Amino acid sequence: MTRLFVAALSLVALATPAAAAADDGSASRVDTPPGEQWERWREIAVPTLVVRGAESDILSAEIAQRMLDEQPNAELVTIDDAGHTLTLDQPEAFVAVVGAWLGSPTSR
Repeated sequence: MTRLFVAALSLVALATPAAAAADDGSASRVDTPPGEQWERWREIAVPTLVVRGAESDILSAEIAQRMLDEQPNAELVTIDDAGHTLTLDQPEAFVAVVGAWLGSPTSR
């Protein structure tokens, strides 16, 4: 399950306009060609948690909503007072959200 969570985070990064437009090579971390990320996202067949920092300049609220629309197994949690580096901005909140989700029946 942890692998899927990390994979989902990678897909999130690649599905955002900022990452796709980056010319610094950051969008090449996963060998999924641009445009196929959404197809791959829809193929995930297990419960998936998307955690977004409310002030993220990478994962917009619109893209996060599209992720929910495109993936019926996804659940979104937005952490206030956090940007894209929400694990650094709000580490306790991040651990609490992920811990609660992993312990919930919906994550299984």
